[in-house]
Amino acid sequence: MKLKFKSHLGISPDELWRRINSFQRLNMELAPFLKMSCPEIYKTKLFDEFPIGNPVFKSVIYLLRFIPVEVSNIRFVSVTPGMGFSEDSKMIFSSSWKHKRSISPDGAGCLIADELDITPRLSIFKPVLYLFTKMTFFIRHRNLRQMHGDGGRNDR
Repeated sequence: MKLKFKSHLGISPDELWRRINSFQRLNMELAPFLKMSCPEIYKTKLFDEFPIGNPVFKSVIYLLRFIPVEVSNIRFVSVTPGMGFSEDSKMIFSSSWKHKRSISPDGAGCLIADELDITPRLSIFKPVLYLFTKMTFFIRHRNLRQMHGDGGRNDR
């Protein structure tokens, strides 16, 4: 299952990277409906400081910020400061969760794109996983546009 989300933002790629480059900031993107747990040591650590290639920690994903609905074994494949990251994590409902976030210059601002390639553990999970992922990234991109401006343009 492949999904793609993109938004134009009214700030530079480097400034956006400074503003979104931590788990603490990730949870701001997910608010108010979702939250991901994170060990204290990683809450303010920058993504480019995380180990690459090996699972870093297990994160519980909470619906409405308190109902556990999923567990993700976070693993960064690559992190390029100012340009994005690639994550390949395993979850309860998906045997593979590949997420690539890219940030590129776009006029006076930037374009942020999230590409996902998800393999549900069982085909029965596919419709729910699809809706949950669409909702999650719709909210994330809406929050990104509200926090950082849309640069006068808007793609979803």
